[in-house]
Amino acid sequence: MTKEEFKFKSSDGTSNIHVVKWIPEGTPVAIIQICHGMSEFIERYEELARYMAERGYLVVGHDQLGHGKTVTSPEDYGYFAKSGGNGKLVSDIFRLKGIMTRDFPGIPYILLGHSFGSLLVREYIIRFRDGLDGVILMGTMNRMTVEAVLGKVLCEMSALTKKEKKRYRSQKLFDLVNGVFDKPFEKDVEGANQWISSVKEEVELYNSFEETQFIFTVGAYEDLFDGVIEVNKSSNIERIKKDMPILMLSGEDDPVGGMGKGVRALYKRYKNHDLNVKLKLYQGARHEIIHDYCKQEVFKDIFKWTSKLVNKNL
Repeated sequence: MTKEEFKFKSSDGTSNIHVVKWIPEGTPVAIIQICHGMSEFIERYEELARYMAERGYLVVGHDQLGHGKTVTSPEDYGYFAKSGGNGKLVSDIFRLKGIMTRDFPGIPYILLGHSFGSLLVREYIIRFRDGLDGVILMGTMNRMTVEAVLGKVLCEMSALTKKEKKRYRSQKLFDLVNGVFDKPFEKDVEGANQWISSVKEEVELYNSFEETQFIFTVGAYEDLFDGVIEVNKSSNIERIKKDMPILMLSGEDDPVGGMGKGVRALYKRYKNHDLNVKLKLYQGARHEIIHDYCKQEVFKDIFKWTSKLVNKNL
């Protein structure tokens, strides 16, 4: 296995998107493109990527706008664009897929999104219906449209008097949107971001990265809420291809997924739209299942599911 990095021009017209590839020996059996979550970076998926690459998969992923090595100054963390940031994020996923299918034509293609990245993937399969052989949604959520509309109102109010509204960071907004995630675990342990994983060392590692310790700008939160509104529309869900396999994986104790309830609700909604979806929840695991006690089981489940998918398509 070899690891390579490159950049491509973002759909915002100015940013250079940082990309990492984990390339297996020989011809890849399939490509897995990873879309990371909020306030993290693609190389946090190194262990999963290596696991899959050692089994013949080419794994690729990029640092999204406002994240990781795509950022050129600290002020750009958690900032997407002056306008239409949500669409630009989804378009960058499409651009990277185009590069990979050009370089490796005719190979099964799987899109994996975690958390905020899963929200983008859900929008991607609405906008771009063709060209994928499967989708994996990890740590996804089931936020209601009314929540997103109220969120946009809060964004507007929090930056009402600010000259650069899109770049303004509101601690109060962060506390309302993200700060609640630790509440179920406050009696058990001390310290921030316990909702990330039930493994203490993984939480400490997450907290040690500069690239994870920033607050989304108001503009980025607005883009996030725009995405929620789009993926919630029944007419949009109807646009998703009925026969495309979708695997949903989440921790049973993930507050982003409503402690399992929200993920189950989304699964049922997808089933009601006759989508080809499967769901697995990991008991006792929190938000980042690939950094929790169950990670080896998650790796095996992803490999098992993708292997069946690849064998069907070869």
